[in-house]
Amino acid sequence: MIDDATVRNAVANDMNLVFDSVRDAFKIIIENQACHPKKTKIFRPSTNPLLDDWIFAMPAYLTGIEDIAGVKWASRCPGNSEGNVHILLILNETIFNKPIAIMDGMYISLLRTFAITKLSIDMLDLKPKTVCIIGMGNLGRMHAVKLKELYPSIEKIKCFSYNAKYTELADEKIFACNNLQQALDSAEVVVSCGQKRPPYITKDMLSTETKLIVNLSLFDFDRTAFTKSDIILIDDVDAVRSSSTPLGELMRSRKINKNKVKSIGEYLTFNTPLPKVASFVLVNTLGMVAQDLVLANRILKRIEMQQFNKFDIV
Repeated sequence: MIDDATVRNAVANDMNLVFDSVRDAFKIIIENQACHPKKTKIFRPSTNPLLDDWIFAMPAYLTGIEDIAGVKWASRCPGNSEGNVHILLILNETIFNKPIAIMDGMYISLLRTFAITKLSIDMLDLKPKTVCIIGMGNLGRMHAVKLKELYPSIEKIKCFSYNAKYTELADEKIFACNNLQQALDSAEVVVSCGQKRPPYITKDMLSTETKLIVNLSLFDFDRTAFTKSDIILIDDVDAVRSSSTPLGELMRSRKINKNKVKSIGEYLTFNTPLPKVASFVLVNTLGMVAQDLVLANRILKRIEMQQFNKFDIV
C-alpha cells in the first residue's frame, strides 16, 4: 500500500506533473482511447441514497499516451472523526492486466481537481487580481495556497466557509470573509469547493467583474448562473446529463441552450480558442477517473524511479 505521505513526497512541488497528467487524460478520452463505464454507487439499505453516505466504484482502462487501468474506490460518511471522504486507487498494468499498486488516492484526487481550476484560468488567459473561494475544506485550502503561489497577479483571495475553520491561512493576500456576499464582491474568478445544498448562489449575487466560475462543488449555483452564462464547459456530457446536479436537470428538461455546453477536453486537447462572446464562463466538471489514474501512474513511476519502495505490501 502506497500511503499518503509517500504520494506527497513523490509529487513534492512539481505541479506541472499534475497539470500535464490531467491534460493528457482529457486527450486520451477525446481520442476514444479510454473505456470508462458509469460509476457504481452502493449505500446502506436503511438510508436515503441521496444522502452523503455512500461508496463509489469508478473503473477505467486507458491506452495511447498512458497505458494503465484501475479502479477508484471512494467512500463518504458524514461525522467520521477520521475525515468524511476516503479514496483508494487500484492500478493494473495493461499487458497481463495484473494489479501493480494500491495507493491512497485522497491527495491525488485533490490535485487533479485543483488542476481543473488552473487549466480553466489559463485557458481564458486570465490574470486575476481577485479570487473568491467558497468552502474551505481540504480542496478550498489547497486552492488558497496554490493559487497564491502560481499567480503573481492575485492581490486578494477572498475565502468563505459555512463550516470549515481556516483563519490561520489569512495573510496579506488570503482574507477570511464574514459572509458569502463579501467574498463574491469584485471577484473575477469564483471557485466553489463546498458541500452545501440546495443551490443558493444566483447570478445576481455575482460581481459584474466575474469572468469565470469553477463549480467544483456542482451544487452551489442555481439555475440562473447556468442559463445566464455565455458558455458552459463540462467533462462528460452523458454523465452530467444523467446527474442530479442543477445542470443535469437543466439539460434533461432542455432548459439550457445545448449550443453553449461544450467539452472542456476538446479545448484543452486542441488548444481551440473560446468564442469571443465568452465573457462569462462556467466550468462544471464531474471529475473523471481517467485523470486520477494517469496522475497516479506517473506518481508511481516517480516513486519507483526514486526508489521510494519502503511501503507496506498489501
